[in-house]
Amino acid sequence: MAYLRQFFAEIWLNLNFYRIYWPDFLAGLFADMAFFYAIWMALGSVVVSNPSADLGGGQNILFMYAVFGIVVGIFQSVAFTVAQEAQRGTLEHLALARGGLVVQLLFRGASDSLFILFRTGVLLGVLLVLTGASFNPKPFWLLALALLVVSALGFSLSMAALALYFKKILSFFTIIQFGLLLYFFSVNHWRDYMVYLPLARSCQELCVRVCVRGAYRS
Repeated sequence: MAYLRQFFAEIWLNLNFYRIYWPDFLAGLFADMAFFYAIWMALGSVVVSNPSADLGGGQNILFMYAVFGIVVGIFQSVAFTVAQEAQRGTLEHLALARGGLVVQLLFRGASDSLFILFRTGVLLGVLLVLTGASFNPKPFWLLALALLVVSALGFSLSMAALALYFKKILSFFTIIQFGLLLYFFSVNHWRDYMVYLPLARSCQELCVRVCVRGAYRS
C-alpha cells in the first residue's frame, strides 16, 4: 500500500507539472507535429519525383514516428533525470525514497510512461487528420504496446547507468535521440537479422498489430 501511494505521488507530481507548465506542453506538441509533417512532405516529394523509390512502406512512417516519440519520451524521463540529478549532486535525495533509487526510478518511469502515451496519442490523432492516414488496430495491439514500453524503460535505465558513471553526458544523449529517429525509420525496412537488435522486435510486432494506411500527399 505504501508503494502504491508512492506511485500515485509521482502521478500527482506529473499532473501538477502539466497544469502549471501547459504552454510548454502545447509548444512541444506543436514542434513535434511540425517536425513530422516536414518529414512527411519531404518523403512525398521523393515519391512524386521518383515513383519507383523504395521507402519501406511509407504508410508506416507515421506510426514509426509515434514509436520514436514513446521511446524517446521514456528515455528522457529516466536517463535525463538521473544525469541532471547527478550533475546537481541531488541524486542522493532520490535514493532516500522508500525502496531506494531503483524503485523510485521505476515508479517515475511508469508514471511518465502514462503521460507520454497520452501525449503520443494526441499527437498521433492530429497527424492522422493532417496526413489522411487511417488507424486500424488489430487484436492484442495493447500487449505489443506494453512490450515496447517495458523495452524502452529497460533501455532508459541502461542509459541512466551510463549517466551515473560519466556524470556529464547530456550531449551524448542528444546524439542518441537523433540516432533513434534513424534507427526506427530503418526498422521500417524489416530484415530477418533485425530481430536481434534492441527494441526492434517489439517495434516491428507493434507495427504488425497496428496498421497505418495512407499515401503520401505533397
